[in-house]
Amino acid sequence: MTEGYEEFSIFCETLDKVASTSSKNEKIEILSDHMRRIPKHLLPSTCRFILGIASTKGKLNVGWSLIVSALKEVTGLDEKKFRNLYLKFGDLGDVVEEALAGKGRYLSLKEERLTLPAVQSSFDSLAEIQGEKSVIYKRRILQGLLIQSSALEAKYLVKIILGDLRIGATEGIVLDSLAKTFNLSSIRDWYLILGNVGRLAEKLASGDMGAPSPEPFIPVAFMLPLPVQDVSEAYHHFAKQVFAEYKYDGIRLQAHIFDNKTKLFTRRMEDITGSFPEIASALSSMNMNAILDGEAVAAQGDIQLPFHKLQLRLHRRKVVKEILSEVPMKYFVFDILYANCRGLIDQKLSYRKIFLSNFSFPDIVRMAASIPVKSEEEIKNIFAKSLNLGYEGLVLKDPESVYTPGRRGGAWIKLKKEMETIDAVIVFAEWGNGKRAGLLSDYTFAVWDGDELKTIGKAYSGLTDEEIKDMTLRLKQLGIRETWNGIQVRPAIVLEVSFDSIQISNRHTSGFALRFPRIKRIREDKKPEDADTLDKVIRLYQLQVKK
Repeated sequence: MTEGYEEFSIFCETLDKVASTSSKNEKIEILSDHMRRIPKHLLPSTCRFILGIASTKGKLNVGWSLIVSALKEVTGLDEKKFRNLYLKFGDLGDVVEEALAGKGRYLSLKEERLTLPAVQSSFDSLAEIQGEKSVIYKRRILQGLLIQSSALEAKYLVKIILGDLRIGATEGIVLDSLAKTFNLSSIRDWYLILGNVGRLAEKLASGDMGAPSPEPFIPVAFMLPLPVQDVSEAYHHFAKQVFAEYKYDGIRLQAHIFDNKTKLFTRRMEDITGSFPEIASALSSMNMNAILDGEAVAAQGDIQLPFHKLQLRLHRRKVVKEILSEVPMKYFVFDILYANCRGLIDQKLSYRKIFLSNFSFPDIVRMAASIPVKSEEEIKNIFAKSLNLGYEGLVLKDPESVYTPGRRGGAWIKLKKEMETIDAVIVFAEWGNGKRAGLLSDYTFAVWDGDELKTIGKAYSGLTDEEIKDMTLRLKQLGIRETWNGIQVRPAIVLEVSFDSIQISNRHTSGFALRFPRIKRIREDKKPEDADTLDKVIRLYQLQVKK
C-alpha cells in the first residue's frame, strides 16, 4: 500500500491517465499499478467506480437536472453560461470540471480531503434516500460533494453518478487489470459466475483464489443467444438436431430459490422480486434449492398479453391488487444452473433439461416447450407456428452446450421476424456527447395524424459517422428554434425506422412509442408528406395485440 492512496484525488488522477491513452495494454498497466497500491478493502469500490457503478444499495436516482441545479448553486453559473459550456464539451462531467476550474476547494476548517470511503458513503446515502423530500436531501449531498471537490474530482464524481466515465476502461480491461494485479492468467469466467466486478474484487481482496460456483441470491451473468437473419442461416449454423424453443415477448428472469425464499433477478442483475410476487411465492412453495433461468410473460390463460402490459409491473416495490388482476403472469423455465448444493453450468444442456423435467411446477410456473428439430423444413415450420402463436420467434440451442454465462458464443441462436418499418419525419434533433459532441445525432421523429405530425420515438443508432456529420449540416439549415439540448427543425427529412414492437406511451404526442427503434436508412426518395400515418402505427399495434 502507498501513502495517500485512499484519497479520491489520486483515484481521479489515475482515471485521467487511463483516459489519456488509447492503448489497451497501457490502460491495464495504469489500473493494475493503482490496484496494487490501494488498501485491499477499497478494491471493490474502486472497480465499481471505474465502470460507473456508484453503489451496491441500488440506483442513485440522481439525474441531470438535480446535478445541474446543485452545480449552479455552488458556482453561481447561469443558464446561458451552462448551455454554452455544454455545447462546447457535450459531456456534463467536463462541464462541471470547467465550471469549478480556478475556484479551488471550498474546504472546511479541518482541511479535510475527499476519500474513497467518504465518496462511497455519500453515494450509498443518495441511493437510500426516498420519500417526499428526497430531492432536497439529495441536492444537499451533491452540493457538499461539489464544495469539497477539486475540479478534477467533481468531474469524475458526476461521471460516476451518471454511470458513464468515458475513459475507455471496459469490463474486460478492469478484469485484465485485476488478473494482472493478482498474477492470475484469467478471471473472466469467475466474473461471469459471480455476476459483477465488485463481488469478484471482494473475493480476490479476501485472498480466496478458488474457482467459484453459483451461489444463492448472487445472480449469474445470463447466457445469451446469437442473432441470425433467416431460417437458412439458422439451419446451417448447426446442421444437426437441436432444441427449438419459443422466443417469448417478456422479461428474462433468473430465479434463486433457497430455504423457501425466492429472489428474481433481471439481465442487469437487478432484484425485481417485488414486481412479480406471485411468481416468487409459487417458486418458494416448491421446497427446492435451485437457480432457474426463464422468461416472465404477461398472459391471460394461454394468451400472451402485449409487452406494454408487462411494463405496468416493472420497477415497483409493491404491486397493487388491481395490477395483479389486470396483468396476470406466467414464468416459463427453460434452464437450471444449480440444484442439490451443486452447480450445473458445466453440464450439457440435454442433461440439464432432463434434470429440470423431474420437477413438478405449480400452474403459474411452466417448463418451456423444447422441441427437437433437425432439418431446415422443421425449423421453418416451428418458426411459423411460433409467430402464429404471437411469439417473437425462436431460440435454437445445441444440446451439447454447457451454460456459458454472459456470452453469445453461438451455442444458442435466436431467429426473429422484424416488424414492418415506419417511415417517419425528423422534427427535433439533439446534440450528441462524447465523440458525437458538436453533432446532431439523436433524432425525434413523427408520423402524420391528418395535417399534424405526432411524435412516436427517438433514435440515435443506425447511421454512419459520415452520415451524422452530413445530417448535422442539413438539420442546422432546417432549424426553427434552438433549445439548450438541440434544435426543433422544419419537417423535411424522412427516416425508415425499424423496431421490435409498439407500445402505448404518454411520452409522445401520438400516444404510442416504438420499442428499440433503429434507423434503417435515410429515405432520400421521399418527401415529408410521403411519411407514414398514425393509422398505420395503430394498425401494426392492433395486429401485435391480436397476436
